[in-house]
Amino acid sequence: MNKQMILHLLFAVLASCQSPQKEKVQTKNSNAYSGVLNKNQLVVKAKKLELGNTTAEAAAEFQPDTTINKKLVLENHLSSKNFYARIETVDLLERLRNSPVAMFSNASNSEYLLAYQYEGNTNHSFSCFEVGYMKDLKKVDVRKINLLSEKSFKTESGLELGLSLPDVVKIKGIYYKKATKGDEVLLTYRMNDLATSPFLMKYNMPGYFMEIKIKGDEVVKILFGFDYP
Repeated sequence: MNKQMILHLLFAVLASCQSPQKEKVQTKNSNAYSGVLNKNQLVVKAKKLELGNTTAEAAAEFQPDTTINKKLVLENHLSSKNFYARIETVDLLERLRNSPVAMFSNASNSEYLLAYQYEGNTNHSFSCFEVGYMKDLKKVDVRKINLLSEKSFKTESGLELGLSLPDVVKIKGIYYKKATKGDEVLLTYRMNDLATSPFLMKYNMPGYFMEIKIKGDEVVKILFGFDYP
């Protein structure tokens, strides 16, 4: 009888020793699983490694810009009059880009703004905007450049010439495609999901794009708007 009691006590002690061990293994496995990154997390991690110390805003979903200086709006002919009171006098440049463009310059004549008018657009309604330095623009007919009192050109999210790559990523996020040529970097953001995008549905456009050219760690050109239908 005493021998049986001793055996029972021995088994109880052994069982109590094994239980914490099992629990420890389960906890370890749980931690290992939680460390697995999904595809989006891997993209975020890769971009952060590429850019160095970037803030949490860099992981934000891409939000499209539609305005210049909070006045001129894509696909909105009424905003053109608000942006430039004499919009009816503006002549379009026909051979500077694939589409006819209205050309504006800032007060110091150091920056240009091209407003693209696609075929079928309402008069003075523009589907794409391009901002750059005047010195980088090919020679154009100066009679068709419309001088503004604006100091510079900026989108509603804060994009403007002279920003650095980390600045751009902080504003627009990390979900871009990148192409490099010499000391030039081109970042491209796109939206192509017309069937599920409230933004594209609103404008009934097949796609939206934003291209940002960076040279010598400085934004030198910003092009954004809708794909040609």
